[in-house]
Amino acid sequence: MKNTFLLILAVQAFCLFGQDLEQVSNEILQDGIQMYRNERASWISTDYIPEKDKSLVNGYFTYFNGENFISIYFDPSNKNAVYKFTFQPMGEIDIEMLKTEQNIPLTKMELGILKVRKKAVGLSVMWYKQFGYTQIVNPNVIIHKTSPQYEVYVIPGAKIPDLIPIGGDLRMTFKSDGELDKIDAIHNNLIPFEAETSGKVYLSHEHKGRRLEKEYITSTDICTLLLYRDYVMEEKHTVVHRKFISEFYAKEVRLLIRPNTENFKN
Repeated sequence: MKNTFLLILAVQAFCLFGQDLEQVSNEILQDGIQMYRNERASWISTDYIPEKDKSLVNGYFTYFNGENFISIYFDPSNKNAVYKFTFQPMGEIDIEMLKTEQNIPLTKMELGILKVRKKAVGLSVMWYKQFGYTQIVNPNVIIHKTSPQYEVYVIPGAKIPDLIPIGGDLRMTFKSDGELDKIDAIHNNLIPFEAETSGKVYLSHEHKGRRLEKEYITSTDICTLLLYRDYVMEEKHTVVHRKFISEFYAKEVRLLIRPNTENFKN
């Protein structure tokens, strides 16, 4: 009777553990998709600006207004949008452009976002220079949330063809007045993967080191892998932690997190 009771408890604990991991994986996946859509809007909108107008643009930023993604290309005065593109989410991860506007003033909220983005760009460039990353990647700034404080992520964009840059990412939080509150490295370093263009490809990296140890694949990993999924043949990307193994299938947009049974007691 006692053994039966212990067995029931063990089964219940295992089921609960599985449900928790399923919830965690879904949250990470959805967060990564949100970042991907944000960065994708920036990528796509750049191609819509006529060559004759590119000299009028001083920079850009993209944000989510709770319904759509807005990409703004501002002028040297930092007060007006030379172009403003609106994208709506559609399907599982896609976006579709709804409208284009030209030569309109930035709103108060957008001016606040611009202030934060400029600071985030400056900080990330300094960070990348410190570690020598600027030779192979550029920092891409993603304004993830704008209220009640600003949540900003920086992911690397490859300068070199056939490169998939994993890691080298930052998380910043800014106060409501646009002043920096906190900056953290998400990974310990930058891992430049070479993209394979044929055959079945399975890539992986480890999350280890007490200072920045992450138990699961990160939403920034998901974002990067989605951005490059059309350019490589990778079928699965595995992240190994001493407690958990994360398996992300970019083509299927599917994430599985399971216990690392071999190293769980380490």
